[in-house]
Amino acid sequence: MNGENPELSKMNHTTQWVLLSAAVLLVVGSIFSCVGIIRNKMISYQIWLSVGVLSAILGIGLIPLFVYSSQIPWKSVSLFTPDIAFLMQSLVGIFTAHSLITFILLASKRRFRRNRPPMSVFPPPVE
Repeated sequence: MNGENPELSKMNHTTQWVLLSAAVLLVVGSIFSCVGIIRNKMISYQIWLSVGVLSAILGIGLIPLFVYSSQIPWKSVSLFTPDIAFLMQSLVGIFTAHSLITFILLASKRRFRRNRPPMSVFPPPVE
């Protein structure tokens, strides 16, 4: 240092804005997909089940993927950039909540569908 003030690099907030926009988009997408599951009578269980599983896998693997790609220990991220750590944890929470809500809605739809009498495509014959 030799008595001189160090030059600080400029603050760059692109990571925070990207993570915040991803979190907002995921919340909006989760709300729309859950409303779509609730309102639709005919839903594809395989597609929604795969969406729920993919959301759970992303929720589980997002922090390790971030640590591996940036090669920074998570403890250092949480100590020196708590805003990024909070946004990453909120993304993990959104992914896991979306997967749990999707699984619960699919189970309730399946149970409701089993208790209803089968519907025929053709109207009953008139005598």
